[in-house]
Amino acid sequence: MDGYIMEVLRTVIRDTMMIKASPDEVFSFLSGLRLDGAKVSKTIKEYRMVVFTTGLSLFSFGENLEVTVQPRDSDTLVVFRSQGKVTWNITADPRGIVQRIQDSLNAKFQ
Repeated sequence: MDGYIMEVLRTVIRDTMMIKASPDEVFSFLSGLRLDGAKVSKTIKEYRMVVFTTGLSLFSFGENLEVTVQPRDSDTLVVFRSQGKVTWNITADPRGIVQRIQDSLNAKFQ
């Protein structure tokens, strides 16, 4: 297979951001967050992890996004890991769902 196609098939988006709020406050916000086309599919309170999923559409099988909230001194580190639900889903937009969550966090906490 072409190298570019293989790279697209392995696309996993990893990103981080710092928030000036307590980890519990950020986790609580993320746990209750509602976005069009994305829903909270699982929360793991012990790890402060929220898993979002997007559904099937005309062009994509959807994406999975894990968001982990970690304390850092007086701030909170938010770690994102997103990818298409299936490996060969070349039309998935894992960067898009990460950006939407980051925009929501910025609107609430910045």
